[in-house]
Amino acid sequence: MQIPEGSWLILDKERGTEKLWLVWSGQTVGELEAVKEFVNEKDQGAITDPEKARAIQEFLTKHASVEPQREEDRLKKQVTVKARGDVLVTHLELEHQ
Repeated sequence: MQIPEGSWLILDKERGTEKLWLVWSGQTVGELEAVKEFVNEKDQGAITDPEKARAIQEFLTKHASVEPQREEDRLKKQVTVKARGDVLVTHLELEHQ
C-alpha cells in the first residue's frame, strides 16, 4: 500500500493485522461527509461523536452485506473488486511483520 508522503495515515512497526474499510462511490456519501472533520492528524480518523460513529457503523454494515466479487492475482500481487450498484464497500486485512 502506498501512503502519500506527509500523510497522517501510517502503519506502525508492530506485527499484526491492520483492518481497513474501503468505500468507492461515484457520488458524495452523506454519512462519510458528516465525519470528514475527524480526518486529520490529531484525531487520525477516530470518530468520537457516538451518533456519528453509530451512523458510520450502520452504513458499513448495510453496504457490506452485499459481498463484492473479488479476483486475486498472486503473481501480480493485485486484487480486483467488482460490485453492482452506486456504492461499493469492502474491507481489507493487511498483515505485516
